[in-house]
Amino acid sequence: MKENLTPNSTLLKNTPVKPEYFLDGFIKVTGPVKIDKPGNYRISRDILQNGKIFPLFINCSDVTLDGSGHTISGVILGEARPRFQTGLFIHNRNRIISNITIKNLQFRDLDTGMLIGLSRDILVENCSFIGNFIGLSNYQSKNITIQGSLLTGNDAGIVELRAVNSKLQGNILN
Repeated sequence: MKENLTPNSTLLKNTPVKPEYFLDGFIKVTGPVKIDKPGNYRISRDILQNGKIFPLFINCSDVTLDGSGHTISGVILGEARPRFQTGLFIHNRNRIISNITIKNLQFRDLDTGMLIGLSRDILVENCSFIGNFIGLSNYQSKNITIQGSLLTGNDAGIVELRAVNSKLQGNILN
């Protein structure tokens, strides 16, 4: 492309990138992302040691995120890393968000695997939280269900602060 440019050529900057889709209509997630539009999302590869404070951030309602068995991992201890690195943050400071499903995702070597705040009607299904400081943290949220998940090797498996109506079903915690 450089060969075709002239001194009068204009390069388009900040051109919106159209999302890629799987054949079944899910939006493809290939790396760190802020999900701010309702929809069905699927992770297509591991997101490893990327140095972001929140590799995945959901701040809107009506989202399904299928991890497809992939891993979100933090920076290994001893390496330069952001403070309070959280694999997935579900929160919106301006309004309560709801109707979110997170499934088939693994969180490893993070300060907090998943942090849910000021939200309601959240389902966490078939996820693994392994070797984090806190596996899953839930603050001021309502109707959070964690089912069929594995929480192991974390300093604290689940931490809740002023949460209402949380449910644990068929999980392994150790």
